[in-house]
Amino acid sequence: MFKCYPAAWRHYLHVLLTSGALCYSTATPALGLGEISLHSALNQPLVAEIALLDAQALAEGELSVGLATADEFNRAGIERVGLLNDLRFTPVLRGERSVIRVTSNKPVNEPFLNFLLQLDQPQGRVVREYTVLIDPPGSPGIVPLADVEPVPVARSPAEDVVPAQSPVMSSSDGPGVVDPTQEQLAASVLQNQQLQLSIDELRAGLQTRDDQIARQHQQFSELQAQLAEARQPRSEAVAPLPVAVAPLSENGKDSTPWRLIALSGFGGLLLLGLFLRDQRRQVADLPEPDVPHQPLPVIEPRPLVERSIEPIAPDTTDRLPLKNDDLSMDLQWELVNPFDSAPDPARPTAINADR
Repeated sequence: MFKCYPAAWRHYLHVLLTSGALCYSTATPALGLGEISLHSALNQPLVAEIALLDAQALAEGELSVGLATADEFNRAGIERVGLLNDLRFTPVLRGERSVIRVTSNKPVNEPFLNFLLQLDQPQGRVVREYTVLIDPPGSPGIVPLADVEPVPVARSPAEDVVPAQSPVMSSSDGPGVVDPTQEQLAASVLQNQQLQLSIDELRAGLQTRDDQIARQHQQFSELQAQLAEARQPRSEAVAPLPVAVAPLSENGKDSTPWRLIALSGFGGLLLLGLFLRDQRRQVADLPEPDVPHQPLPVIEPRPLVERSIEPIAPDTTDRLPLKNDDLSMDLQWELVNPFDSAPDPARPTAINADR
């Protein structure tokens, strides 16, 4: 029975140590992310600092800072632009005032930046969204970053920051004395900004002129189209006539030629009748020819020579008997118009008498 006591004490001590470790971890203050302060202007490399809250107990190498993942950006509805890939995040631990320095190698031309910062620590992970509004050079709200040597924590060679790129106040000088180099740098930045503004104005003027030229070209093309439409009906005024006649010729293919033939024949007959009527009128209007009257010669009848005609005995063998009526001859009188042709006096015409 007593042999079980050491095992029970060991188990009890193990539970006490585990609970004590848990209580100590919960009692440790949680690390947090504070506000961001900007120390650079527009068209300059970015220089900013993010305050670290309750970071006194952190040691070197326990903190990792960077942009959040693409899924975090999508869930937050933030676009991850290419400019964010140039940002460098460097933890600077200085006791009570620990910060995360945010820098970039290239000048920032955007008036604002929006990104998600991810902080990995032994107690967990912290993600926070930051929006930085960047003012133009010469603005009163821009405070240059003091020349303080940072204490790097888990820095990589690619994350080195060149302090000469940012405006620096000289610590040897008094608080009211401005470095001439900084003054020249500010003047050059202001001049660059003015040049940029003038370039933007020139671009806007060129864009406006291009728009005006495009509208003028469009108006010119519309006028050309209207002129072509106005000229087209004049040149094609005769063209619709065959198109309108063609269906009539196809539909009246069987009837129209006959009508034309009948009309032409009727007109020809009418003209012929008028011509004949005129000819008759002309003939009727002509005077009668003056033909001398010649007396008709008196023709005395000559007696016929009587011949003895012996009766012929009828032939009984004749199979075709003749009738008396068949022997008679029909004499026709031939009337001669005396005005058509004058009779020859030397040759009197014989007049047949009916016997």
